[in-house]
Amino acid sequence: MSNKLYILNSLFKYKSDPNKKDVWNILDLGVSGEGDCEDYALTALYYLSDKSLWKFWWEILTFQSCIHFVKLGGAGHAVLEYDGLYIDNTKKSWMSDIEFKRYVVPVKRFMPWHVARRLLTGKVYKMRNK
Repeated sequence: MSNKLYILNSLFKYKSDPNKKDVWNILDLGVSGEGDCEDYALTALYYLSDKSLWKFWWEILTFQSCIHFVKLGGAGHAVLEYDGLYIDNTKKSWMSDIEFKRYVVPVKRFMPWHVARRLLTGKVYKMRNK
């Protein structure tokens, strides 16, 4: 699993969303590795899905993978759950369920429709601000 994320982990640089908008994107690492925690989680799942949107959405829609909203140091944060393990942009390494619950305070997991809506909103925002 970690080999698939090597490129993401080496190129990713944290950058908060512009104008306090919560914009979700799957990063095109050939263009930019800048994004926030949701972008990291979504891009990680995309790479773990062999860069296939079909596999990506299958993982999301069947709840085999999900994006969790958590509290980290009192702030909102996103973490990817994949194959029973967790990863985020700050650790960039896999955590077990026990490590995950020690590291963050779980709040909720995003439902598939929420992920789809946020990705669509991010795409529209990107198109308008080119």
